[in-house]
Amino acid sequence: MTRSTLVHLRNLLSLVFDDAERLGLLDKSQGNPVRLVRIPKRAPKGEPTYAYSLRELEMILAVLPEPAATVCGVAGYAGLRRSEIRGLRWEDYDGQRISINRSIWEGFTSEPKSEKSKASVPVIPRLRTMLEAHRLACGNPKTGPMFANSAGKPENLNNVLNRSILPALNRCRVCRKPKAEHVLAHVSHEFLRDDNLPLWHGFHAFRRGLATSLYDLGVDDFMIQQILRQADVETTRRHYIKPLPAQSVAAMAKLEAGLPELCADGALVQMPAANKLPA
Repeated sequence: MTRSTLVHLRNLLSLVFDDAERLGLLDKSQGNPVRLVRIPKRAPKGEPTYAYSLRELEMILAVLPEPAATVCGVAGYAGLRRSEIRGLRWEDYDGQRISINRSIWEGFTSEPKSEKSKASVPVIPRLRTMLEAHRLACGNPKTGPMFANSAGKPENLNNVLNRSILPALNRCRVCRKPKAEHVLAHVSHEFLRDDNLPLWHGFHAFRRGLATSLYDLGVDDFMIQQILRQADVETTRRHYIKPLPAQSVAAMAKLEAGLPELCADGALVQMPAANKLPA
């Protein structure tokens, strides 16, 4: 739990004990015990979150089997959350847009995360081609789960991850076998992961990658917020847009190019003689 959640829980418990005291269920001489509770300091930040680049996304899609490739395509090109992908039905897709109407998390179906999340997302031609091919492979259904298991129920994406995604990304660069098969095959060489393949950073890395790629292409922050269906643009800026090294280089290049104009406008002044370093 975050620190703010713990604060809310402490305040709620404090109100409960205040009410118990008022109703005579608690000895007033003892006081409200929750008021002695101290919330721990914020935990140090963990590892920085990751955002897949477009190149990494295409590399991942190139090596994944179906339907794992289309699952990751929806995550990377439409920015859907994992629970939203599992909740997709063919009725939600009209060939141009995907409507987000439900979320399935650990088997429980509910409304999307927020009112803002319950919206539609445009489908680019690249993703449209993948979805249509996936539909044909499924027998051209018009209704039902978009990603279904053998029983016709929404597929658990953890199964897709363990059965298809991780074996495809974690393979030996010598014999090309997945890590699990490499151990069972008793080959004569050690497992050496193919470093040309991207590492797996979770489904949410696709969502961050979409935000970062759009930002790199010059899309406005507020438009990225709309595409990701987030209620607060600050959340989009703080947690989803990951400035790329190339963007920093480009920004400094703009500074370099603007120096003559800044100097001409008197924005930059010469260092006073007294502050100059000795030769």
